[in-house]
Amino acid sequence: MGLTYSAEDIRNRLHSAGIQKGFFQVTVGEHTATQFLSEGKNTAAVYSKAYYDDQYYNYVKSGGICRDYESGDVFKIDGEEYTVNADRKLDVPYGVDIWNIEWPQK
Repeated sequence: MGLTYSAEDIRNRLHSAGIQKGFFQVTVGEHTATQFLSEGKNTAAVYSKAYYDDQYYNYVKSGGICRDYESGDVFKIDGEEYTVNADRKLDVPYGVDIWNIEWPQK
């Protein structure tokens, strides 16, 4: 028998434990893992730091998220607007909830 919880249930449980959006650590015995709590819609609630780092690079640093968009297009990420620059990249600070995203209209 397995138990499954919705992303919203997981967020609510973590919030009730005092964990808010962003990076947090879980320690069990001698092992510590850094996780990221996302408030994004239609996405998982928790991601590993390694996965966050990979996605941040792919989305932001490599410009992969902007490949189908033009300079001047505006993404809304974690409640803030970010404009695609001339290099077709976004200047999104590290630690922003990159899964809480609204894509530009095409």
